[in-house]
Amino acid sequence: MDPTYIGLDIGLLLAIIYILEPNLPYYLKLKISEQFINSRLLIYQGVFRIRLWYDKQSLRPGPVGRFLRDQQLRGIRNNPAYREFFRDEV
Repeated sequence: MDPTYIGLDIGLLLAIIYILEPNLPYYLKLKISEQFINSRLLIYQGVFRIRLWYDKQSLRPGPVGRFLRDQQLRGIRNNPAYREFFRDEV
């Protein structure tokens, strides 16, 4: 088959699809953007699960829980927003 006819056939097919369903390009754009949103959602879910696991581990008794609690307290003390609450006044 001649390549010109193949191009015309594909163009005719796309024109027919566009006439029958004019919202198809918009639908495809939405489906592609949906994939990006779903991937970001999975990343945020993973980060949230890790944070919850970390908090649960810090509440456990024992040396690991004590170490994680100390890490969290050190992070709060070094935060400039909370520094005024942890002034060393003797």
